[in-house]
Amino acid sequence: MKNLLIIFILSICISCGKNQMDIKLIPIKSGEKWGYIDKDGKYIINAQFEEKS
Repeated sequence: MKNLLIIFILSICISCGKNQMDIKLIPIKSGEKWGYIDKDGKYIINAQFEEKS
C-alpha cells in the first residue's frame, strides 16, 4: 500500500510538468502523520508531523 502511494505521488509530481531532477523532497502521508521522501521513494524525514487545520 505504501509503495502504491509513493508511485501515485511521484506520478502527480511528474505530470504537473516538473522535471524529476528539480524535485528535492516530496511530502507523503503515512497513517495520520506526514514525512518526506526523495525522488527515488526513499524516506528522508520519517512520517512524524501532524497536519494542522
